[in-house]
Amino acid sequence: MVLNVCKRPEIPTGKRNSRRYFSTTSQPEAINRVYQQNTDYYICKPGTFSLLIKAIQKVLTINWDEETEQAPRDKFLLSFT
Repeated sequence: MVLNVCKRPEIPTGKRNSRRYFSTTSQPEAINRVYQQNTDYYICKPGTFSLLIKAIQKVLTINWDEETEQAPRDKFLLSFT
């Protein structure tokens, strides 16, 4: 299951369409494919409720107004274990 979460439903003219993926898969091929499609972040769904809370807290701390470009490859994958 892949959920594409957009920052804004309508992207104003001149603004970049930012995208994040929330997925149950951690397969490198899938992550690489999404990265090549210029997605900003890839979030692997945690296996427990407490880790899901941790993931949500992390995502809520990111200042999305400052995230104007795709994350570097080494910071692209947000995984919680």
